[in-house]
Amino acid sequence: MHAPCNLGALVDPALLAPGAPARTALIDLSAQPPREWTTPAFDALCAAVARGLDRRAAALGLARGDRVAILAANSAEFLATACGIMRAGYVCVPVNYKFPQATIDYIAADCGAKLLFCDRARATQAPAGLPQVRLDTTDDGHDAAAAAARAVHAWLDAGASGAGTGTGNADGRGSGSGAGTGTGSRTRPGRNAGAGAAAGT
Repeated sequence: MHAPCNLGALVDPALLAPGAPARTALIDLSAQPPREWTTPAFDALCAAVARGLDRRAAALGLARGDRVAILAANSAEFLATACGIMRAGYVCVPVNYKFPQATIDYIAADCGAKLLFCDRARATQAPAGLPQVRLDTTDDGHDAAAAAARAVHAWLDAGASGAGTGTGNADGRGSGSGAGTGTGSRTRPGRNAGAGAAAGT
């Protein structure tokens, strides 16, 4: 049995070996139709978050053991971000967006969060002055679900190119090396159950 030494590395390496079947790891019910993530696709998204944090650590003033908060509804991106934060050596602090604003602000300040990942719907609840990375985007005529699936990868590209440290609304269309732009997620019209974990609000 796989026993990870880091909670962010939950995927059994045997499932990522060449020739291993691409099994379903996650069915994300936060969007319609539901999005299905294979084990390699989900692992790649987790790794993208970790690499993005590593590449922007100096600019953001991050050091191993620092707190990185998440303020978002349940989604595949939420889970991948939590895993990626831990893989990179930081402490993940999920914040319940249903808390009163004063409580959200208190948690972020009390834990000493250096960075916040949030989704578009919760952006107005973000504590003032805390650098942000968006987990999803507005629908500007592109496929909103597909844009959300690429959002963290797009931030990774921005991190690789040395973009600023302020709010990063990754829209999945930015220029860059293109690393990880295909997440491998796919939709399953008419299905909302199956093998693997189901994430939803």
